[in-house]
Amino acid sequence: MPKFDLTEADRRLLRALQRNARTSIQDLADISGLSSSPAWRRLKRLEEAARLAPYEPSTLFSLS
Repeated sequence: MPKFDLTEADRRLLRALQRNARTSIQDLADISGLSSSPAWRRLKRLEEAARLAPYEPSTLFSLS
Protein backbone atom coordinates (compact mmCIF):
# COMPACT_ATOMS: atom_id res chain seq x y z
CA MET A 1 0.00 0.00 0.00
CA PRO A 2 1.52 3.36 -1.01
CA LYS A 3 2.24 5.71 1.88
CA PHE A 4 1.43 9.38 1.78
CA ASP A 5 0.30 12.11 4.11
CA LEU A 6 -3.28 13.33 3.88
CA THR A 7 -3.52 16.98 2.92
CA GLU A 8 -6.24 19.29 4.19
CA ALA A 9 -7.96 18.96 0.78
CA ASP A 10 -7.88 15.14 1.19
CA ARG A 11 -9.43 15.48 4.63
CA ARG A 12 -12.18 17.75 3.30
CA LEU A 13 -12.93 15.24 0.54
CA LEU A 14 -13.13 12.36 3.00
CA ARG A 15 -15.35 14.29 5.44
CA ALA A 16 -17.72 15.22 2.61
CA LEU A 17 -17.88 11.60 1.44
CA GLN A 18 -18.56 10.40 4.99
CA ARG A 19 -21.59 12.68 5.07
CA ASN A 20 -22.79 11.64 1.61
CA ALA A 21 -20.94 9.04 -0.48
CA ARG A 22 -22.90 10.07 -3.58
CA THR A 23 -21.66 13.67 -3.61
CA SER A 24 -20.84 14.78 -7.16
CA ILE A 25 -17.28 15.42 -8.23
CA GLN A 26 -18.12 19.09 -8.81
CA ASP A 27 -19.52 19.44 -5.29
CA LEU A 28 -16.49 17.64 -3.85
CA ALA A 29 -14.24 19.97 -5.81
CA ASP A 30 -16.04 23.01 -4.40
CA ILE A 31 -15.86 21.64 -0.85
CA SER A 32 -12.17 20.78 -1.11
CA GLY A 33 -11.14 24.00 -2.84
CA LEU A 34 -9.97 22.16 -5.96
CA SER A 35 -11.18 22.11 -9.53
CA SER A 36 -12.99 19.00 -10.81
CA SER A 37 -10.02 17.22 -12.40
CA PRO A 38 -7.70 17.45 -9.38
CA ALA A 39 -10.55 16.44 -7.06
CA TRP A 40 -11.23 13.35 -9.21
CA ARG A 41 -7.50 12.48 -9.28
CA ARG A 42 -7.32 12.80 -5.47
CA LEU A 43 -10.28 10.44 -5.08
CA LYS A 44 -8.60 7.90 -7.34
CA ARG A 45 -5.33 8.27 -5.41
CA LEU A 46 -7.19 7.71 -2.12
CA GLU A 47 -8.84 4.61 -3.58
CA GLU A 48 -5.50 3.25 -4.80
CA ALA A 49 -3.93 3.85 -1.39
CA ALA A 50 -6.82 1.91 0.21
CA ARG A 51 -7.90 4.99 2.15
CA LEU A 52 -11.22 4.96 0.34
CA ALA A 53 -13.25 2.08 -1.06
CA PRO A 54 -14.31 2.64 -4.68
CA TYR A 55 -17.95 3.54 -5.15
CA GLU A 56 -19.61 0.80 -7.14
CA PRO A 57 -23.39 1.12 -7.32
CA SER A 58 -23.72 -2.39 -8.72
CA THR A 59 -22.56 -3.83 -5.39
CA LEU A 60 -25.20 -1.92 -3.43
CA PHE A 61 -28.34 -3.34 -5.00
CA SER A 62 -29.38 -6.65 -6.40
CA LEU A 63 -31.74 -6.37 -9.36
CA SER A 64 -32.63 -10.08 -9.38
